Amino acid sequence: MNIFELPFPFETPRQIRRPLRDPYGNAHGDSYTPSRTAATMNLATRSTWPGVKVLRNHEALSMQKLRAILHFSFSPYVVDIREEYPLCSRESYLRAKRRGVSVPESERTICNINLTLVLQPDSRLHYHTVSLGNKPGESNMPSSPRDRREHAMSLERGWTWQKVNGDRFTKKEYGNNLLMSRWISQVNIWKHHDAARVLAARVATRSLRGTLSHVLERHARHMGISVDHAFELFAVAVSFGFLYIDHTEYLRVDMPLILRGGFDE
Repeated sequence: MNIFELPFPFETPRQIRRPLRDPYGNAHGDSYTPSRTAATMNLATRSTWPGVKVLRNHEALSMQKLRAILHFSFSPYVVDIREEYPLCSRESYLRAKRRGVSVPESERTICNINLTLVLQPDSRLHYHTVSLGNKPGESNMPSSPRDRREHAMSLERGWTWQKVNGDRFTKKEYGNNLLMSRWISQVNIWKHHDAARVLAARVATRSLRGTLSHVLERHARHMGISVDHAFELFAVAVSFGFLYIDHTEYLRVDMPLILRGGFDE
């Protein structure tokens, strides 16, 4: 599966329930702990960043991973992002489970990102492993020994695997997602699903005259909410697929809002 070929537009369903743990015992959502953290890695580009879909900090061990995490945070298909996720074979997992111990580190491989997706038409949850590459034009097929291990372990679980190159995430998109993520830092966006849909419907059907600030100030006034909350709801709406911004332009509060359209339904 190629996550970038999923059809749009798509809206994240309201009644999505993530399990507490996946079938291999790893926690979901706020309770998940990455296998490696920025504090334990000797990288100048390491960082932690507040989550959008989850109320925990993501561990971005490189700028490339931060760009990917932010991209997937604003994908309506993604309902959970687990970075530095431990993969192992089913045999290793069952053997460790019988013994009541953790899978030995020597039998695990740490993948860059594991995504929990909600897929049409029945809103089923699906796990998708993402391996980040650095070579432009690199094939989506597993090429290195690590790729082949991740690919085999993912397929054995009934999951999918994909190689994604860092140049997939543009500078403008990264900047736009970074800005929106700051508007909803430490906000439980799932509680604002309905309100974000209302704001999105107004934005999509009314004048975009003026700057983004002007647009959201008008809607805040009509909805009886603060301007700050309107900015929160705007970012939530993008994350859930109620609005699609044009990432060929910079998103700025002092510039006009450019929405993306022209989807093939």
